[in-house]
Amino acid sequence: MFKIIRLSEFEKLSELASSFVKANNSTAALLCFDHYFTQTPSLVDMDIVEMEGCLTQFFDFIRILHQVAFVVDPCAEQEVWKLLGVKWNEHEEKFLIPPGTILHRYAIRFNIISIPNSSISLQLSKSQFSEIFYNAIKERLLDRVTRENDVCRKAPALSVCLRQTAYGDCNATPCPQSHVKPDFGWFQHWVNVHLLQILVYHSIWRIQFRAEMRSQLR
Repeated sequence: MFKIIRLSEFEKLSELASSFVKANNSTAALLCFDHYFTQTPSLVDMDIVEMEGCLTQFFDFIRILHQVAFVVDPCAEQEVWKLLGVKWNEHEEKFLIPPGTILHRYAIRFNIISIPNSSISLQLSKSQFSEIFYNAIKERLLDRVTRENDVCRKAPALSVCLRQTAYGDCNATPCPQSHVKPDFGWFQHWVNVHLLQILVYHSIWRIQFRAEMRSQLR
């Protein structure tokens, strides 16, 4: 798995992530998906069937990421530590955060912890770890879903060219809508795509609501 991640073999990453989902190995699936979806999937050239497959995988990714973002107590979840490359120092009662990890980058970016060199590992108390963990993972969840939703809204596969459907021709060059002959099978895929996107977007409503409330209070 780590060799595939290091080599950025995205097709293999996609297949591996799906196999981990089927095996209920959420930690490994999330690692693969997180690297696979580093770039927002391009939906422009996909037909409705391909789009459904892509969104099925993206929903699996977001579902697991959401579970991690809202874990009750990250300080007590060793699977979370393993996922994020975090170690617990029992002697000093501190969490050790290696450089290059998502939590380390977040802490440095917002100057939460002052250190002389960004290549130095961070040592965090339980309260500091919890704060950085929740903020960093929820920010990642919000970013991934927001960017994907913007792309999804513009996907041609979701919008049928009515002129082409009704009259068999289209004057637009290029046409921003899909030229298909809708039938019951196509409609089922179209409905599935919309349901998947609703589930994906629903994952961030609590985060968005709190962000909007903070913005209004400023």
